[in-house]
Amino acid sequence: MKHLIKGFAITAAALLAVGCASNAASPSASDSAEPLADSISIVVAQYSTGTQAHWEKIIADFNQEYPDVKVDLQVLDWGTLTPTVNTLIQTEQYPDILNFGNWADYADAGLLYSADEVLPADKVADFLPTFADNSKLDGKQYALPYVASINVMYYNEDILKAADITEPPTTFAEMLTACEKVKAHDSSIYTYALALGAVGGTAEATLWA
Repeated sequence: MKHLIKGFAITAAALLAVGCASNAASPSASDSAEPLADSISIVVAQYSTGTQAHWEKIIADFNQEYPDVKVDLQVLDWGTLTPTVNTLIQTEQYPDILNFGNWADYADAGLLYSADEVLPADKVADFLPTFADNSKLDGKQYALPYVASINVMYYNEDILKAADITEPPTTFAEMLTACEKVKAHDSSIYTYALALGAVGGTAEATLWA
């Protein structure tokens, strides 16, 4: 809900400060750093087996300064994350901090604090410009970039060479042309492995788009 603790938001610069806009007055950079609530809920995605420990360390550090604030942490795998978040939002059980990709719909519905409402100006200005721009709706930043990943494509040099392809493709059109050449050389070769599954398919479509 909209009773985020500013000190924690700075540490957890990553996610979304969620809550119904009508629930409470928003915190601002000029407010006291004292907590505005006695509990805080966090819902995050599981990136690896170390995700839980990573957040528990953040919470432990936070509780050193705010020992009376109870922090409820949920670490969810990607297959569970979306339906769980949808249920929480629909039933108005808003997490205070949310690690989620589909933030724009929530911002448009007035469910998120903007970055400048939960972070001091110097912290907002410290995000990489590209990440910050991708976190804006109608010119206002809502998401707090926390994790970025680089996706790579592997190719088999021996197969390309056998199909008389001297350079790896650099565009989608060039990749299709290379696939056609490989199939013409050896029809038994699967020319492209597409990531599918509960998360991979949508991620792959987003990358190409």
